[in-house]
Amino acid sequence: MLQPQTAPAPAPRPAKKQRRRYDNNFKAEVLEHLKVPGTRLPAVAKQYGIPENTLREWTKVSVVQSIEAARQKHGGTLKANMYDPMNRLTESLMVFFDRNERQPQHQKQPVTTKLVVAKGLEAKNNLLELHEIQPFLDPKEKKALEAFTGSDSWAKKFAKRHDLKMTGARVKELGDEDVRTYSVQLRQMASRVKQAGPAYEEVSTMLRQAAEKLVAARIVVSRRSG
Repeated sequence: MLQPQTAPAPAPRPAKKQRRRYDNNFKAEVLEHLKVPGTRLPAVAKQYGIPENTLREWTKVSVVQSIEAARQKHGGTLKANMYDPMNRLTESLMVFFDRNERQPQHQKQPVTTKLVVAKGLEAKNNLLELHEIQPFLDPKEKKALEAFTGSDSWAKKFAKRHDLKMTGARVKELGDEDVRTYSVQLRQMASRVKQAGPAYEEVSTMLRQAAEKLVAARIVVSRRSG
């Protein structure tokens, strides 16, 4: 008897890519940068990670006027109750991390505390240098940037607030006693796995080799230290 054929499951829809939204403060910053003599639109678009067509739209008179009107309406920001004097630095940093996330895996820079701090200080210096050429920071922004030191605690909070996956956690150096303890534990695991049967022989061998490499690595490190 023929079995009824089941219809194939519909193919899952590809995830819809969310369009990035830019607030008026960021738009105004980029447009101010364009006013600096000698700057070119493609170079500015690349620096801030913005499509060139998007930036060209922002340069239209109607868009410039609407951005400025929105900023003036709320005391120079998009929303008065969301004013953040470090917003420009945040936007500059997120441009870098957004671009970094789109890089091929082998070209991505690991997001570490050190990297976030370094890029934060770099963004601070760039903004202050641009302000010296063509003033665009309000007094509170300038004061906040000048006081910014980029501590480790700030970097960790920044990464958490913006859902950046941190990597490269600091590794605790193992002492001789730690190495001996872990080596014994690995050998004990190897013995138990081997008792499970021939099918687990390969796993047992790998665990024994790991124990030997751990001890050998510790010996090499000790010699170098000495």
